[in-house]
Amino acid sequence: MHRRTFLSGAILAGSSVTIYGCGGEGDTPSRTPPLASKQAALDLLVKDFLANTGVPGASVALLTTNEEIVSALGVRVLGQPGKIVTTDAFHVGSNAKSMLAMLIMRSVELGELRLETPIYDVVPQLRATGKAAYVAVTLEQLLSHRTGIEPLLVTQDIDETLPLFEGSATDQRRQTLTFLTAREPVAPPGASFVYSNGGYAAAAAVLEAATGKSYERLIEERIFSPLGIKASIGWPGQAVPAAPYGHLFAEGSFTPLSPDEPIAQFRAALTPAGNVSMNVIDYAKYLRAHLSALRGGPAKALTNASF
Repeated sequence: MHRRTFLSGAILAGSSVTIYGCGGEGDTPSRTPPLASKQAALDLLVKDFLANTGVPGASVALLTTNEEIVSALGVRVLGQPGKIVTTDAFHVGSNAKSMLAMLIMRSVELGELRLETPIYDVVPQLRATGKAAYVAVTLEQLLSHRTGIEPLLVTQDIDETLPLFEGSATDQRRQTLTFLTAREPVAPPGASFVYSNGGYAAAAAVLEAATGKSYERLIEERIFSPLGIKASIGWPGQAVPAAPYGHLFAEGSFTPLSPDEPIAQFRAALTPAGNVSMNVIDYAKYLRAHLSALRGGPAKALTNASF
């Protein structure tokens, strides 16, 4: 049976690529090409990328802490004439996991959570249903994939393992947390690295329990708004019909994938593991916030120490 990879290269909204690095203040005219030259070089890079990969289109940013160049080439949907522009939104997939980590760190700053607190202490109802193996599991372990919680890596595993829960997205995440902690870990917690989308659903449920707010509300209030980012939950084509489609790569070629196709559907419970869309300009803002803070510059949304 064909195993469709969840949150990876099997489904791409065209291709949103961000190239980033530190620099800026120390650059000199002799070392730094004029902006126009950089733009031409970036355009050529994107053109070569499309030619060499067959990817239908790409939106790319080259940025430092104080400069940004963007380029967009190709089509939104393979076989259709609509051209990609830099304001087109793309699905950023598992890169959204870092946003959940930011939300949890902000909650730590506000005194709502502690990274070392066991999740059963935040959601005490889990003691009645959860396995004893998870009693000491903390948020820090969830975010670093050290819990042994169900991986849920591919669509088939998700469909075969996770029930179809009902209610709000927050309700579904709480039910997912309860379900996953009631199953035996696939590895002893703390013993080894086991990459898990389920762990991010669990971490988000703990965050929601501690704050009394939904993940969707928190990410808007504590990340997008402070950073001046316009973003949405779900595939971009669900909000804007003319947005780039995802494309399924199989047997050496790409096939356009409508956001309404069953294969493209995303469980609400797993949204924190990677179901955010934004354009490359806003994604550059997000990365610049990290670059600036890590270099000791001005920090937004979090303190430098938390970044």
